[in-house]
Amino acid sequence: MKKELRQRFHYSEDYRRWMVNLVEKENRSILELSREHSVNPGTIYQWLYKYSTSLKKKDLLVKQKDSEQEKRKALEQRIAELERIVGKKQMQIDFLEKMIEIGSQDLGVDLKKNYSTKPLDGSEATKKNTPTD
Repeated sequence: MKKELRQRFHYSEDYRRWMVNLVEKENRSILELSREHSVNPGTIYQWLYKYSTSLKKKDLLVKQKDSEQEKRKALEQRIAELERIVGKKQMQIDFLEKMIEIGSQDLGVDLKKNYSTKPLDGSEATKKNTPTD
């Protein structure tokens, strides 16, 4: 059996720096560049570690796709909207509680906890239609 020889490529330093620039400045993904230019992703990472001004050997490079960024922005907007709604509802609750407190003071009755009130007897029509034992 013959062993297949893999073709080796030599890339110029300018080409390497250009690829690093695409990743750093234009926010292109390594996988995208790898497929587009037929370069192994590991090779691009090596170039990044060698030529990057900001990335060091132990740093992890994380890129978000535009769709992920848009999804994140949409979620942040939704959170802000929900926080606004919760704040508005809390203001309504506070207002109603204050109204109950004022009503309790005016009537001299605790409207929140009024357990001593007798149940209503009902109307005359209710009494007529209710069977007695």
